[in-house]
Amino acid sequence: MPTVVQDVSGDSALQTAIASLKAKIEAAEESSDIAQLVSDINTALAGKQNTLTFDNTPTAGSSNPVTSGGIKTALDAANDEIGELKENLSDLQELADTKAAAIYETASGEIASFSDGADDLPMKSCVVKIEPIQIGSGDPSPENVRPISGRTGTKVTRTGKNVLPCMWELGTIGTYEEQFVLVNGSDRYRQIGISVPAGTYTASVSGGITKYVLYKYDKDTKVTRIIKIMTETGNSVTFTIAENELIAIALDKAEIADITAVPVQLEAGSTATDYEPYKGTEVSVNWESEAGTVYGGTLDIVSGKLVATHAKIKVSNRTWTKDSSYDRLICGISDMIANKYTARTVPLKSSMALTITDGRGLASVPNNCFYGAGGASRSVFFQTTDYTTPEAFLAVYGDSDLVYELAEPIEIQLTPQEICTLLGENNIWSDSEDVTVEYPADTKIYIDTKIAEAVAAAMA
Repeated sequence: MPTVVQDVSGDSALQTAIASLKAKIEAAEESSDIAQLVSDINTALAGKQNTLTFDNTPTAGSSNPVTSGGIKTALDAANDEIGELKENLSDLQELADTKAAAIYETASGEIASFSDGADDLPMKSCVVKIEPIQIGSGDPSPENVRPISGRTGTKVTRTGKNVLPCMWELGTIGTYEEQFVLVNGSDRYRQIGISVPAGTYTASVSGGITKYVLYKYDKDTKVTRIIKIMTETGNSVTFTIAENELIAIALDKAEIADITAVPVQLEAGSTATDYEPYKGTEVSVNWESEAGTVYGGTLDIVSGKLVATHAKIKVSNRTWTKDSSYDRLICGISDMIANKYTARTVPLKSSMALTITDGRGLASVPNNCFYGAGGASRSVFFQTTDYTTPEAFLAVYGDSDLVYELAEPIEIQLTPQEICTLLGENNIWSDSEDVTVEYPADTKIYIDTKIAEAVAAAMA
């Protein structure tokens, strides 16, 4: 029998083969069986790895160990990749840090209008001026009492070019002794109570509409004025709206295919342009629970900061004394702002008398009117030759209202609200006075506009 010499310690395959050989030798009946077993053992020995095989780099699927140099090379390559990623991130951050900020512009007025608004981006600020409401017209007097009320909230409207909302209903409009009246009917569509800031507007129609009647009417007296009776396709009309006027319009129902998309346009200015659907949104703010009634101040809708600057008193709620040096009565108001105004420039509003705020000389102040003192006196005067005692004055004017400026404004934080711009033309106004907005401009429109302005200036 051939002799097999080999170190088999630690090789389980050989140990298994030897164990099997031993068992077969013991049970062998023919020498050929032993020879076959020896051949099997030699074959196993030939496939045995006498020394370990190392991979130079980590290799997927390999069971071999990796050399330390290979590991270092792989780690160095990974570190290089990480460094490159860090450099790329740094470049991106530098790009973000140096990227031009959004362009912000301002607009203000009874209607804050601009034509370069960015598409659906929030405004930085939208400051609404708050003024008290004074009913009636003409100079206030005991015979023409004009009550003054404050505000407990405001509403801001943002539209595109077309400021006419889509609020149509069945019915028509008529007049009776010059009064605005509503008439039931199923052959007309109407829209009433259209409120826009005072100014010049142009109304126009398209889409096959040939008939409409356009009205304006006084908010208080309901006196109606027909602006336009239109009977020709494409007609437009330019008109003015006063502060206390509303607009109404009536259409022939037979000419309306879709009441949700009536091609009627109302736009600021004196030029009719192509129809654009109404794109309006309203933001309402009520501060009654936080601030009560405000008689003057500002509100930034975006930040929610309300600043109350004025207050109202009844004239009889303050002590009045006779000023022996002049024909006037004097009332000290300790919360009037000191040293801010010169004589007769203090902002005041009265429900029953004139108020002098233009700084005129004392000799030019008319009889029976209020004005404020300058300097540190913090006083309001009533110039009069008709009333020689406070009692006689208060008997007539005691129940009247007087609105004046506070010594220190009162700030109240309300809930901020977002107002976004439309792409291109925007119109923004409130029901409480002028609006000033800081808005994001569309970069392309802004640059194109500036180039056009520069070219026009160069050619002028």
